[in-house]
Amino acid sequence: YYLASVQGSYNPAFKGLQLITPAKYTATEEGVLRGADLNQYSNIGGQDLTWDGKNATGKGYIDTYLGALYLQIRLTEDLMNLMVQTPKLPYTDGGIANVGAVIDNRLAQCTADGYLDETRPYQISLPLASQLTDRANRVLPNVSFIAYTTGAINIIEIQGFIDAI
Repeated sequence: YYLASVQGSYNPAFKGLQLITPAKYTATEEGVLRGADLNQYSNIGGQDLTWDGKNATGKGYIDTYLGALYLQIRLTEDLMNLMVQTPKLPYTDGGIANVGAVIDNRLAQCTADGYLDETRPYQISLPLASQLTDRANRVLPNVSFIAYTTGAINIIEIQGFIDAI
């Protein structure tokens, strides 16, 4: 389901699953699963739900990981299409700018979709043609970007004070 969804439009944590019977875990078993960053599908507060959506490394979440895969695949397709549809992509500042424009278009789409954080704009870094010394191999080095995902809220910490006076 999530592979077919718009990246950035969902959080797989705390969702019901169709045609899946939830497992019954003891509190100890749940602690072991969560401590190992393994997702579970169990009854939480009277509802059958997935747990927190972490990926198996424990260093991220399923939706962020799938979004990164989506971005990598679509960006590869976009850049390949540029090279296929362009008679010649020149090794000039103009040609390099075309590469940057393709990257910018895909990152802008991922921002509009909600995967990338619009409040922390992405940055694209492109080299100048005059700074590149190895044109013979026809490799464009030093193209990079940094972007930030929007993420999702999975835990809410509340502090409150009730005054009975």
